[in-house]
Formats: sequence, C-alpha cells, structure tokens
Amino acid sequence: MISFRRVLFSISSRLDMLQQKIINSIINRLKAVNHKQIKMFFYVPNPLNKYRIKTFSTKEPETLAWIDSFESDAVFWDVGANIGLYSIYAVKTKNALVFVYTSNLPI
Repeated sequence: MISFRRVLFSISSRLDMLQQKIINSIINRLKAVNHKQIKMFFYVPNPLNKYRIKTFSTKEPETLAWIDSFESDAVFWDVGANIGLYSIYAVKTKNALVFVYTSNLPI
C-alpha cells in the first residue's frame, strides 16, 4: 500500500513540474528588440505581436525617425498604440511622457 507521504510527494512533484512549465512558457514568450543600441523586451502572446516585434525596425521607419527627432522629455500621444512598441521606444530614447490610446481591445 502506498503511503500518504508518497502520494503527497508525488502530487507535490507534479505541481512543481507544472509550475516550471508555466514559467518556461512565459519566459519563452519574451522577445528582445534591439534598435539603435536600445534594448526593449516584450511579451509575445500571439503571432501578430511576434510579427510586430520582428518588424519593429523596418515596418514604420518614418515613425522611428519622427520619434528620434523629439526633444528630451517630450509629450507623446500614441493614438492607435496597438501593443505600444513606439510608446516604449519614445520613453526609452527620449524620456517622453507618453499617453496611450488603443481601440484594439476586445469588446
């Protein structure tokens, strides 16, 4: 007969393995973007966000050039921010005060 301790240990071990799988899943979804020696990290929950992060430096170069032209401590209204890539870039490069609005949220 299996003792109560063995059962408890088995359950505990399985919970530990499950917890580690969840942590690994989250960590594996973090992606780094390097642009002009600025490093940013993003959580990537789906293929669309992965694409947006992968094409950060090439999809909207005019937006990046525009943000690069900001003075330090500028105010940046990001209307249609989506996942906020350019907002974060503005904060990291120009210490901008950013206000974000996006309507992509599920209703």
